[in-house]
Order: sequence, then structure tokens, then C-alpha cells
Amino acid sequence: QENRLQSIAGILKTSSDQVEEKLKEWMENNRRLQQDNRELQDRLVAYQIEELMSESIQENDLQIISKEVDAGGMDNLRAIADGIKTKLSCGVVVLGTSREGKVMLVAVVTGNLVSAGVHAGNLIAKVAAKVGGGGGGRPDMAQAGGKYPELLPEALEMVVPLVREQRNKQDNKQNNGQKEQEVK
Repeated sequence: QENRLQSIAGILKTSSDQVEEKLKEWMENNRRLQQDNRELQDRLVAYQIEELMSESIQENDLQIISKEVDAGGMDNLRAIADGIKTKLSCGVVVLGTSREGKVMLVAVVTGNLVSAGVHAGNLIAKVAAKVGGGGGGRPDMAQAGGKYPELLPEALEMVVPLVREQRNKQDNKQNNGQKEQEVK
């Protein structure tokens, strides 16, 4: 046991009677570094949201954001997408990132577009298929993964035409429904 204490003291670069105090100091320092990291991540997410908002595509009455971002992981990817969604009155956000040879995707759709027939789960499934993956989700939020990061830019280019296609299908359904009512 004394040998272990001496070994730990050596690792901590302190004497064996100061091990406990040094360990507490290291733990407090680690906690502060983790807090600093969270704060920096939050600031990075806020910056990315503003940057992506400025790059949105205006399509009639809606905004579409379809971009590859450096998010670090799915949690940050969702945070960025959700942050953008709160700033949109009518829009679709599809974001992708790659890490360690894998693709992560997230899609969010504002409520008024969900009502108009745009479905995040259907969008993300088609985009994910392009990167060799799959996924799905709710009409307003979906996520997916894939295995071909080199195809991510091409997959994200599919978003605008897919949104148009989903809206057109809904418009056609509504028009057909109105025609049926007129016939009766």
C-alpha cells in the first residue's frame, strides 16, 4: 500500500503526505476546465447559428439551411439546428457533420411547414441514403447517420429539391381535395 501511495505521489509530482490535497486540486481544476469547455461550446454554437442564418436560401415564403458544419458530435449538431429553428418563422434546417469516418445528420422543420406537408423524417431518410446510411424521426425533427463523409456535400445539395417536392405533393393533395369537393 505504501508503494502505491509513493507511485501515486510520483504521478502527481508531490510528496505522499500531500497526495490528497493535490488530488483535490486536480479535480477542482478539471471541473473548471470542463465548465470553460461547455461555455466555449455554447459560444461556438451561437456563432455558428448566426453564420448559418446569414447563409440561408430564401425559397418563396420559407428559409432553407442545408450545410455541413463542424459540430463535434450529434448533441452540438442538434443544438445548432434547434437554435436556428427558434429564429425561423418558416423554414427547414438540415445540417451534417463528419467525425472519425462517419456522417451525422439532423433535420428540423418549423411547425407551419409540417402542416404544409414537409416531414423532417422523410427528408433525412433520403439525405442519409446518399451518404450510405439511414435514419428518420418525427415530422418536426429527425436524425440519421452514414458512412461516406465524402458524399456529404452532395447529399446536402439534395435538400432544396426535396423540400420543393414535399411541398408540391401537399399542394397537389390539397388541390385534388378541393376539386373533389367541387364535383360533389
